[in-house]
Amino acid sequence: MIHIDNGWDWSLQQSWWDNIQVQGALTLDKVDYIGVSFYPFYDTRATLANLKTTLTNMANRYGRPLIVAETDYPAVCSGVSLSEPSIPASSAGQTQWVQKIAQVVCGLPGGLGKGIFYWEPTWLTNSGLGSACQDSTLFTATWNGIVPTARPRDSINMFK
Repeated sequence: MIHIDNGWDWSLQQSWWDNIQVQGALTLDKVDYIGVSFYPFYDTRATLANLKTTLTNMANRYGRPLIVAETDYPAVCSGVSLSEPSIPASSAGQTQWVQKIAQVVCGLPGGLGKGIFYWEPTWLTNSGLGSACQDSTLFTATWNGIVPTARPRDSINMFK
């Protein structure tokens, strides 16, 4: 799988995939899967509608299986503009986000939508990695200074 960021950005995807082939560095028959990242907190243009347009265009143009290789949604996120403000930053919102992505992926032409990976369900306060959200984990945690205690959120079952 070759995986690049901003899965919602058709212009970026088209430019990258068209140019890599023109240079002769890669041909599509050598690509088993195309993967994209899709996060709600890096850019407010990262909407589900834009993801659907981009992945549909990619399926039609490149004819390769597609995976949303990285996504997550915050359970706690204050002071950040999310790309889908109707989806709450919560455990229920995490499930809703993933289910909506699954609808997009499952609806791709030719059955080319192949899956979703929830990327890094254990990171807390990952602003150093680019997310200003406080918590995108699938569990709640407490720390007594010696031993952490974690309990799963309802969103742990998002793929059932």
